Amino acid sequence: MAANEPDCLSALCCRLTVDENVRRRLDLAFVAAGHLERALVQWALTNLVSMRRATRWRDACLTGAVDLAEDEEFGEAARKIRNEAFRTLREEYSLTEYGFTKRILEIPRDSKWIGEHVPSKSALVHAARVWESFAAHLFRGAGRPKVPRP
Repeated sequence: MAANEPDCLSALCCRLTVDENVRRRLDLAFVAAGHLERALVQWALTNLVSMRRATRWRDACLTGAVDLAEDEEFGEAARKIRNEAFRTLREEYSLTEYGFTKRILEIPRDSKWIGEHVPSKSALVHAARVWESFAAHLFRGAGRPKVPRP
């Protein structure tokens, strides 16, 4: 905001008047989008739990358990190895942005009903939202993503 602009915000609310057919289609689209997002979150949580149960996950976690005060150069190398192991695991379990995008486009193909009501462009927006919550959990220590209510 520039220095000469006032510190106020204006909002304009307009009532949307639609006929019964359009309202019904919108209601179905919102419900289908909710089911799509719910399916993606459940799929991702299942993959996350499976990845964390793998022995390679535990091995990667132990790789970083080096006392950095003793040898900082060795600790840096161990951190790089650990990060590479985590990246490989995430790719294997499709816990990447590309994996989320790929999966969100498969769900409407598997469910004809969702595919009829949610366009692929809208599905990609939902994939980005779900990925952001998972990325925050994986990389920034945010809480575990929750499955949205239907």
